[in-house]
Formats: sequence, C-alpha cells, structure tokens
Amino acid sequence: MKVYHKTDHAAASCILRDGFEDRTGTYLTRHEYTGVWVADEPLSEGDGPEGNVTLSLEVPETVLTEYEWVEEQSGFREFLLSAKVLNQYGPPVIDDHFYKGCTLEQVRQYIA
Repeated sequence: MKVYHKTDHAAASCILRDGFEDRTGTYLTRHEYTGVWVADEPLSEGDGPEGNVTLSLEVPETVLTEYEWVEEQSGFREFLLSAKVLNQYGPPVIDDHFYKGCTLEQVRQYIA
C-alpha cells in the first residue's frame, strides 16, 4: 500500500538522507506514543503535522494493519510505525512537490 508522510523541507531532507526517525508525542491523547505517522492518502493542510512536503513509500498492508489508529471521522487511514519498521521499505520519494518522484540523489543531480 502506498503511504504518505507530511513534513517540512528540513525534515524531508533529513529523512531522504538518513531515513525516518521516531518522534514522541501525545498526539491529541493523554498518553505518549513513539513512532512515525503515515496515512493512506496525502493529508490536506488542515490534517496532520505542518509542512508542505509529502513523502511516500510502499509498505505491505499486512505490515500496516498492526499499527493502524482507527478514527472513524478522519476519512483516511493512519498508522504509527516505528522508524525501524518503516525504513525497511524505503527510501521514500517526494510525492507532492516540484521534485515529485525523486530521491535525494536525483534532486542533487537536478540542482547541481
């Protein structure tokens, strides 16, 4: 399944270079959780974290279902996976930016 991760330019550059890193937060709950959020569709400006770069990668649905967070009113599926698990299926590519479909190396070649 293709999944999407919304972030900002600086974080996208780090992810493309080094892979995903776990983050910890309460995510609108009373408990702390650690991992990397992905969704089954690109998130709009009002959904998910701030940022204007969306990365994507393919992860088997059989892997994702174990990490799914069910929110009945969200309209999309979301998952909180450990970076270690997610990085097994990377690297991601840029999905909704001028450099759509590019890896970090391809972007570097383009701007060189």
